[in-house]
Amino acid sequence: PLELFNQKLNAFNKNNKITNYEIFNVALSDKVGEMEFNYFKEAPISSSLNNPNDYWEGKKKESVSKVKVKVDKLSNYKSRINFQNCLIKIDTQGNEFEVLNGIDDEIYKQTKFFILEIAFHKRYETQCSFDELYMHLRENGFKLAGVIDLNNEVKASVGDFLFCKANDNRKYF
Repeated sequence: PLELFNQKLNAFNKNNKITNYEIFNVALSDKVGEMEFNYFKEAPISSSLNNPNDYWEGKKKESVSKVKVKVDKLSNYKSRINFQNCLIKIDTQGNEFEVLNGIDDEIYKQTKFFILEIAFHKRYETQCSFDELYMHLRENGFKLAGVIDLNNEVKASVGDFLFCKANDNRKYF
């Protein structure tokens, strides 16, 4: 999966000349160590630490292979990443709650925005609902500020949601 990501990143950089980034070869979670990653050969963007459920069928589900990957908490990267006034984008195919649980109070205090991709139909075994993710962010000082993108295809219903600090009183984002 990382090779595919690197190919896409290199193609993007070729056109956009972005050089101020660092890649960490690690999957984010609320655990530290190794986990099995479900790689969908027929749909790589659907790959996840979370096991696929009955939503997946046929060729896509049959193409899943398990790969051992290193996992870590985002909080363990505080010495390498400046989280002050940052935006954190989380699109982890049903593993969003685990990533959020791997963030400590200091990062929640420093971060200004979150964008989460959230699916309304459960596609992975332990995937959390919109309500659980929303409440978790509320409990950590954030509010829903808007919907960035919404895909309402049959069975897909997924969107990117912007969360800002609960005390942010802007009328527009």
